Amino acid sequence: MNAMAKPSPSSLSDQVISDFIRHGAHLFDAKVDAAAAAELLAAIRATRAFDHNLFLSEAEFDADPQYTGVNPKPGRNLLEGFEEALSFVERAPHIVVALNALLGEGYEILNKKVVCGVPAKSVPEWLRRRIHGNPVNNLGAYVKPEHRDVTYFYGIDFHQDLIDYKEREADFLTLYVYLHPVTKADAPLYVLEGSHRLGGSVFPHDLTRTGEDSWLYRDGEHGEANVQQRILTGDTGFAAIWHACTLHGTQPDAADHERISLRYLVARGAAKRSGMDSVNATLTGPLSLVDTRKDLDAQGRRRPAAEHRAQGVGFMSEAGYRALQAADTQTAVDAFSAAVAADPNDHAARYGLAAAVMQAGEASFEILDDARTLQAVSVMRALGVDLGRLRSDADYGFRVAVHLYDQQHMPACASVAWSMALSRSQIDAQGLLNYALMLQHQGRVEEAAQYLRVAVENFPSAGLHNFLVYALLFCDDGEARHAAEAQAWAARWAKPPAGPTLHMNPPIDGRKLKLGYVAPRFAGSQLSQFVTPLFEGHDPGAVDVFLYPREASSETDWPEWVKVRPIGALDDAAAAALIRSDGVDVLSDLWGHTTGSRLGVFARKPAPVQVAWINFAQTTGLSQIDYVLHADGGPAFPGQFSEGLWRIGPVFTPYRPAGGRLPPAPTPAKARGEVTLGSYNHPAKLSDGALAAWATILRNAPDSRLVLKYRYYADPVLQSVTAARFAANGVAADRLVFEGHTSGEAYYGSFRDIDLMLDCWPAPGSTTTMEALSNGVPVLTMAGDPPNVGGYYAGTILRAAGLDELVVQTPEAYVEKALELVGDIDALDALRRRVRPGFDGGAICDEAAFLRRIEGEFRAMLARAQAPTLGPAALGERR
Repeated sequence: MNAMAKPSPSSLSDQVISDFIRHGAHLFDAKVDAAAAAELLAAIRATRAFDHNLFLSEAEFDADPQYTGVNPKPGRNLLEGFEEALSFVERAPHIVVALNALLGEGYEILNKKVVCGVPAKSVPEWLRRRIHGNPVNNLGAYVKPEHRDVTYFYGIDFHQDLIDYKEREADFLTLYVYLHPVTKADAPLYVLEGSHRLGGSVFPHDLTRTGEDSWLYRDGEHGEANVQQRILTGDTGFAAIWHACTLHGTQPDAADHERISLRYLVARGAAKRSGMDSVNATLTGPLSLVDTRKDLDAQGRRRPAAEHRAQGVGFMSEAGYRALQAADTQTAVDAFSAAVAADPNDHAARYGLAAAVMQAGEASFEILDDARTLQAVSVMRALGVDLGRLRSDADYGFRVAVHLYDQQHMPACASVAWSMALSRSQIDAQGLLNYALMLQHQGRVEEAAQYLRVAVENFPSAGLHNFLVYALLFCDDGEARHAAEAQAWAARWAKPPAGPTLHMNPPIDGRKLKLGYVAPRFAGSQLSQFVTPLFEGHDPGAVDVFLYPREASSETDWPEWVKVRPIGALDDAAAAALIRSDGVDVLSDLWGHTTGSRLGVFARKPAPVQVAWINFAQTTGLSQIDYVLHADGGPAFPGQFSEGLWRIGPVFTPYRPAGGRLPPAPTPAKARGEVTLGSYNHPAKLSDGALAAWATILRNAPDSRLVLKYRYYADPVLQSVTAARFAANGVAADRLVFEGHTSGEAYYGSFRDIDLMLDCWPAPGSTTTMEALSNGVPVLTMAGDPPNVGGYYAGTILRAAGLDELVVQTPEAYVEKALELVGDIDALDALRRRVRPGFDGGAICDEAAFLRRIEGEFRAMLARAQAPTLGPAALGERR
């Protein structure tokens, strides 16, 4: 595989092409300039210490887990400060000869970056616990944002670089250069020689170990290849190149020392023919990843629904499929029962049987659970999980589950691994909580609530109880159950202070108003688009603003007059004392009963007026909080609030649309010829009632499909369960498209594929609704009859944009309105033209007007609290 020593340019060219055809890679005998490499390494290390200071604390990560923006991008790439110093690589004669041979003259450098294999000693203990035993660990999610100008890993397994540019063909290659000597103890790179022959292959890769360094690689469509693992060790300046389809990675669990490398992706330029054509002509598989996706066309766009089925869902036998569509339930039960009897390990047949039993209106839990378990085991096997160890080693099971949940966004698969580990381990609070969250995030909300209640009863704590209060919102009759549990939480964990609460705040007349805001984090959290208009728009001549986050380091971008007081290290009493000493007049809780809540601080009444809003529109359960802020004109919701309701105008909150939005576009059905419905809501919100209504719409609009987009829909088990639920309602799997998380232009571009967003109930969207409207997509929502808090909140968003016709009160009206909208594409396009201008020009985006109102309302609240005849007994709803 290595080239001959000191080859001529022509012999090197021939050797490189030959190596790419045979092995998919070429290792250079000649090194790049070792002195220049060492000099660059010294400069990089002077800029960046690859130690524990790279990483977030566990509390910081848990408060705001981020799985996007974790790799270098233009404008934040460490190499942008060393462009001139890279000539020792980019002008090295043997590198240039090889690149010209494969890519032709005028080749293009697509991407270059520093890659660091992080040593074990630098990975914080909390992070090692989470990722231990997991083969794939890009650590970018755990690194402080300011250090994400480098790619960091700790034991990453096989992958193809074709994933970097999914839509283009394999006309590019990877070049790696070591900046220091790399041995087996330095997390060396390795390639699977010959793996490129099968072309582009969707992760996870089907690999079976056949020897210590050999594997059988299959793609299920274009054959199989016996491949050899080649470890790449070498001195400073060692270089190697490989094909975009060549599987490669690093040695997991060997990162005892850091490994600093340069990685280039280099593509052919304008040359019509190059050595890469000869290489690609020998491949048996596709040259791009979109060719492996049967739901995509050659341009990477989704095909019409009739041309594809939902990925990973194949349980529909023809007989069973036809019977479910025709609501011939008994025939469907018989067909799928026979399939299960023929192969008890066929999870696809069990999903079909579960769908048929659901259609019959009978309990399908055990059948569905068996299907989930069988499929999850299959998925884990494909990911390389040691199933024997999984069944016997609880700690290993927990680590596998955490990896599936945190890194792969597979809560359904993770819950199977976690339950297996939990059954062999001592039950504790964290174990029950993690299992409940895995259930909740795949939409098994009642089961999640049951496990959370068991956890609270056996391991009582205020923080654990918060999770139960929040989870109930997603259940049937959720708001009433939430209110009762919130009051129980307050009675147990937030007892009012003994005696009257006195505040020494001077009268408001003639002085600045002091406003305090409490949340674990403001910037970079789900609050940021709501609070940015507040913190940037408050009048510093009339208002003092105090922020009380967990850490000050997360809040560095606010105006200098905004005072940041971190309270993460303070207990509730000390935090309340700090707020009281700041003389805050109105203290706002922006977090509610979610992770990191500091409602215990509010229980001590550190400010004369306390309010709750933004992250929650429901009750906190605390009598010490005076008001929950609501929009004008809503119902009183009798019995649901321990606080008064204070009306602050036409909308609950301000909102600033993101800066990356794309220009408006026509409704896509005009060009596609079919209607695309969508939901970007959390799977926990997809109730049986909402799903039944959506299925009715799909059945009555045959030229339509539904896109379900959320990071957890990357889970093939969740896809299968969701498809089974729709099948029980007579909708085939090929009407569904599942999409995981995207960001940046890909995320904003996704709105151009959606004709109409469908909102959920009983827990409708809020941020997702605003994002859809701000990107020009109409959203249909159900306010409820009688109205509920969530539906009322969602309705105000649409009414503020002038879209009153998209707010309905009943499921029947919801279906009727949806069919009306999708039945007239020209009218839907005319509606779409109103959406973004209406939202951008409406009350939610009118930051100045909202700030004037809210500051006035806060002053009115304080005046009421300070009025001698209007004490706490007079607090109530202000209309």
